[in-house]
Amino acid sequence: HPSELAIYELNKEEFPQLGFECSLDGDVLSVTAIPTDVSWSDAEPLFIELLSQMDELKMSVMSEKKERLLYTISCKAAIKANMKVSDLEMQTLVRKVFALENINTCPHGRPIVISMTKKQIEKDFKRIV
Repeated sequence: HPSELAIYELNKEEFPQLGFECSLDGDVLSVTAIPTDVSWSDAEPLFIELLSQMDELKMSVMSEKKERLLYTISCKAAIKANMKVSDLEMQTLVRKVFALENINTCPHGRPIVISMTKKQIEKDFKRIV
């Protein structure tokens, strides 16, 4: 699509920083590497979404723009409800999350950890009234 190629040209220095390696040959854009946490099946719609966001954010401050683009990649790479995850993957993820400092929410502001008292758990399981 011509307008997407133009957006890519204006923002091509952003893609390696976001984990994408691309090459442009005439009007054919090839993506040869993607962020490690993104599946190849998600790569094309993610790339197109990033192009769209880059077009919308063209006047934004660069650090704010990059932050929004990274949020998009994070969401696409995130573990979704009902996804199968191995015990090792879960343990690794938990270790990585707890190693972060001052990170209490996902990019959209949803909590990633909640705490409950023993009393609250007992109440929720109808052990106490």
